[in-house]
Amino acid sequence: MTASLEFEKLPLVEVALRTSFKSQVPLRFVILNEVHAELRTEFPNLEELPQIEAPPGMNVELAFGVGQIPGAVLSGHKQGLRATIQQHVVVTRWVRNPDRGVPAYPRFPSLQECHSRVVGTLLKAVKTPDVPFGAVNMSYTNFLEWKATLNVLFNYFSPKAHVQLVKEAARLHKYEISWQDKNEVDLRLQLERVAFQIGDEKKEGYNLTTVAGKAAASLVDAQENLDRVHDLLQVFFRDVISDTAKSEWGYHG
Repeated sequence: MTASLEFEKLPLVEVALRTSFKSQVPLRFVILNEVHAELRTEFPNLEELPQIEAPPGMNVELAFGVGQIPGAVLSGHKQGLRATIQQHVVVTRWVRNPDRGVPAYPRFPSLQECHSRVVGTLLKAVKTPDVPFGAVNMSYTNFLEWKATLNVLFNYFSPKAHVQLVKEAARLHKYEISWQDKNEVDLRLQLERVAFQIGDEKKEGYNLTTVAGKAAASLVDAQENLDRVHDLLQVFFRDVISDTAKSEWGYHG
């Protein structure tokens, strides 16, 4: 496994791992309660699903049988992790929130171990060992504060990501590219303008998201492919950001 990149001041706000299933996992209260009972030491809380999340690499139509529910969220983890369980996907994420006592990002091995445990516990609870897997992916999101004097694309990104059409842009709204490499790994780079309120202060800037994903045929395959996409994202992020960004964020090469 490639060592994670080291930064002193990386503006990281979210890291997420996702595992999708090709066929619908029949979620019921009894199954989610069984999963929660198994993982209660790590995740003391079981919450309602706030929104439906799209599974990676799939377009699915949600359908609920009698007694089935869309999903739930496991929370209360001491490292600030949350696990979303739905019919077609499991998502384990860390979201920065120091105001609520969320600790710093625990790094990939801890996140992957937790994610694999949630997926394995779910499959054990549904008692369907041959649930066909779909894909796995990993995403990192950093928040870049907006500065009127900067062209964010050309200031923070290396020439590999530059697009001449937006060189003279006064303010970029959204920039996104997505492709598949020779090893059948899907990659995405997204820069999107966002605004939100923190108390009395309004924050404006850009969410910089890098994503890598790959098809998976089994639980073991999913775990191995998460290693692969993590390693690829380390190289991808290092190569796509500019020397200015590396200096500002305290990168140790």
